[in-house]
Amino acid sequence: MPQILLEPYSIYYELRGELHLPKLLFLHGFMGRGADFAAIVDALYPEFCCLTVDLPGHGRTDVLDPAGYGIGALAPALIEVLHRLDFTPCHSIGYSMGGRLALYLACCFPEAFASVLLESASPGLETEPERILRRQQDEILAVELESGDWPAFLTRWYERPLFAAIEQSRYFDEMFQRRLDNRPDRLAQALRGLGAGVQPSLWDRLPSLNVAISLIAGELDLKFVQINRRMADRLTFAHLEIVPGCGHAVRTEHPAAFIVALKVHLTSASQSSRSCHPKH
Repeated sequence: MPQILLEPYSIYYELRGELHLPKLLFLHGFMGRGADFAAIVDALYPEFCCLTVDLPGHGRTDVLDPAGYGIGALAPALIEVLHRLDFTPCHSIGYSMGGRLALYLACCFPEAFASVLLESASPGLETEPERILRRQQDEILAVELESGDWPAFLTRWYERPLFAAIEQSRYFDEMFQRRLDNRPDRLAQALRGLGAGVQPSLWDRLPSLNVAISLIAGELDLKFVQINRRMADRLTFAHLEIVPGCGHAVRTEHPAAFIVALKVHLTSASQSSRSCHPKH
């Protein structure tokens, strides 16, 4: 089983493709795992070298110290993983929670990334009262994860309006089964350490971010459409794609559209040769 031991982590990863090819790092969302990107990786192989990881609290990655669930510890650990695998500079692709992480990494370690693509992601919550409220809400969910009925919790999670469109996807049942393989007690720790309520706001750092970024949001996901439009206005080098007929999980709901958007993004980033292009 491919794992990197890096105190306090045992990070599970999968690497597919030749290292001389353009390198893509995939970061999944809450309750996901690296395997969520399998169909996307299949579509990109063998043109690209693809790296997926299971983030702390998810899949096969183990965390030996609760402090390892925090983004301040996780971010440099992921950069070390990239260095050990000779995987820099790479293009990072992050979904939701993984998108917030990808943006944080790009802000803190810009030299490691050729470009960033964010799917249904945000720079975090802008004010401390918002973050306090989110931490309180997430703590309620964390306690429910630790003490409740896990399959019932997961069913209720995907009944939220945010995910209304994903249940219509032919990939939903497969995705749901992958979610069931997670350990809810570890997900609770991830929620406490990587939730939007504990991540520092990155809104003020967007104008100075010197890396090409593409933003993807689903047309039906009104909250994240608004967030991503605000992000595009603040970023110097950005392209915003609103995908018709999709909700929060564009990659699952309309994988063909996601792959097209990703390839356009990678082509643009490649042509710029790490020099950023103006928003369009």
